[in-house]
Parts: sequence; C-alpha cells; structure tokens
Amino acid sequence: MKKYISATSVLLLFSLPVFADGSNVNLNNGLSATFLDSASQVETLIQTRYPEGSFARKVAEQRFEALMNDASLNESQKLESLKSFIEDCSRKDAELVAKNEAAKEASRSEARARAEVAKKATPQVAAQEAMAKLKEEEEEMGMEMLANLREEASQGDEDAYVALGDIYLRGFSGIPQDVNMAIDYYMEGARAGSEEAMIKLADIYTTKEFRPIDKEKAAIYLAKAAERGNVDAMFRVSTYYLEGIGVPKDEKKGIEWLRKASGNGNGTATFVLAGYCISGQYGQKNVDEGIALYKKLADNGNMDVRYLLGEIYGEGKTVKQDLKEALKWYESAAQGGNVAACYKAGVAHVEGKGTSKNVALGTQFLRIASQAGYKEATDYLVKNKLGLL
Repeated sequence: MKKYISATSVLLLFSLPVFADGSNVNLNNGLSATFLDSASQVETLIQTRYPEGSFARKVAEQRFEALMNDASLNESQKLESLKSFIEDCSRKDAELVAKNEAAKEASRSEARARAEVAKKATPQVAAQEAMAKLKEEEEEMGMEMLANLREEASQGDEDAYVALGDIYLRGFSGIPQDVNMAIDYYMEGARAGSEEAMIKLADIYTTKEFRPIDKEKAAIYLAKAAERGNVDAMFRVSTYYLEGIGVPKDEKKGIEWLRKASGNGNGTATFVLAGYCISGQYGQKNVDEGIALYKKLADNGNMDVRYLLGEIYGEGKTVKQDLKEALKWYESAAQGGNVAACYKAGVAHVEGKGTSKNVALGTQFLRIASQAGYKEATDYLVKNKLGLL
C-alpha cells in the first residue's frame, strides 16, 4: 500500500473548490515556486559541474539529498544551505575534477581508438589491452586526486581528511581498501575539529562491516561531536544515555541532550521529545508541550506529523476531541500527498464530521486515495456506492 499520492494523481485535487475552512487547495507540499526552482537549479549545477561517477559528484549528491530530506529545516534555511554547500564544493573540487576528467577522457578516447585499430586484427587481445589501459588510466587519475587531497590535508583541511578516510574506507578508482588508513585519516580530521570525522568514527564502531562493534568508542566520538554543537550527534548521545548504550544509563542526561538537539533544530529529536511529553515517558508528561512540538514540526512541512495531529484531535484521547481541528490537519497533510490523510478528509466531508456534508468534495478525496492504492478508501467508495472513477 502506497504511503503517498503520486504527482499525477495529486494534481486532480486542483479541481477541488475549497476546503472546509474556505482556503484553496494547494498541492505544492507547502514549498514556494522559488524554492522548487532553486532546488532544480542546484540539481542541474551538480550534474553539470561534476563529471558523472566522480567522487566529488557523489559527495555533492549525498549532501544535497540529506539536506532536501531534513524536515528540521525550513524553506529559507534550506535555500541558504544549498547555496553554501554548492559554493564550498565548487571552490574545492570543481577545477581539479574537471581537469582530471578531461585528461581521463582524452586518454580513454585514445585507448578506444587504438583498440578499434587492433580489434580488426585480433579482437579479443585488443579488447583486453584496451580494458587494461583504461584501468591503468583510472588508477593514475585516482592517485593524482589522492595526492591533491593529501596536500590539502597537510595544510589542515578538515574536509580533506574526511575525503581521504572515505576513499580508503571502501577503496576508490584503483585505490585499494584500507580500513586502518581510513580510521587514521578520520582521527586526524577529528583532532583538527571535524565533527563529520567524529561521526564517521562512531559509525565505524556501531556496525560490524569494518570493525567489531565497540559502543564505548562510538559513544566517545559522538559525545565529542555533540559537545562541538553537532545536532545529529546530540540526538544520538541522548539515545545512548537513555538506553545505556556505551555509557552508564542516565535518563537525566539523556533528556538534557534530547532537548538540546530539539532546541537546535533536529526534527527527529523534536518528534521523539513530543512523544515523551504525550506519553509521560522519562518523567516528561506535558501534553501541551507535546502538542506544541508536533505543531512546530507540522508547520515546518512534516506531513506525517500533520496526519498524526489529525488523529490526536479526531480520537480525543490525548486532548479534547475537536473534529474541526482534526479535519484541518487531515486536509493539510492531504495537500502534501499523505494518502491516509486524504482518506480521512474524504470521509469527514462525506459524513459531515467537523464540517458540513459535501459528498462531491469528499468523494474526490477518496478517489485520489483509492487510486494511490489505499484499500480503505476503495472499500469505502464501494460500500457507499460513490463510484471509483
């Protein structure tokens, strides 16, 4: 069952007149045309600035994806971050990568030309020689990049230490994997103050892929990153203290780090803290605070939390039941493509829950949810003879 409505299906809601509160239906997920256009420009910049398959492009794409999926940042913050990391990446990598890739492509073209000539006489041998030549050139380019990164690292560049660690952790472009070397570079980066290097070290010791799990070491590196202000590390440290992972269990410290992470914009920490406030876990019972935290996330574009608020107000178990407020949150989540919210909004309009009955409007909500694969919506349409099309 799909969780979100497809872009094609969701456009159907543009034909809806208004919601119960009189507002027009808007299905752009709360994002302005300026933001969407800027994000598209950034994607194009990455694709055009960095050659396909290059290390720099992979790094840029990963950072871009993480930024776009970070629900803790609002639109303005994301725009500033996009501009910042593109400028930073281009400053450090674009000229070097372009130069290396141009040389690599020239060598490849020459190798292909030689291979075509040799292929006419001895196809199999020629192909093997050409492949060997290409591999040799790949390794040469990889070594050149490695030398440049080492030079930058020798000058104290934190990012260079992390990049070198990444290369050796898995191997890259003819450079063999060397986990010990990767750890050494990450440690140098950590000593230079790189929070990213600290987190990379923690990650190494929390999985079995590279080293035996060592939760105590992971906790040490995460704590260092958290103390330097890394909000993701703050959240992870809070979990370590609350659950006693790598450190003695300390709920007070755990909640303190959780609140720091939430206060510094970590959306996951805010969501978890809100849940504790609602449930009273770890002595945090404060329903009003929990609802306020959920609304903060909802206002920042989190569609799942908008749906959750609809459930909270609709059920009336945590707060006093308010069907009108529930419908408001269901409709808001539906605008962002949440299928379950689309179904709930449809039922509310058909049955007049929190609004006056509007079967036509409710049916359109239900049909979109049904077309997205939401079985409950399909069953409701059939049961009430509203039609599937």
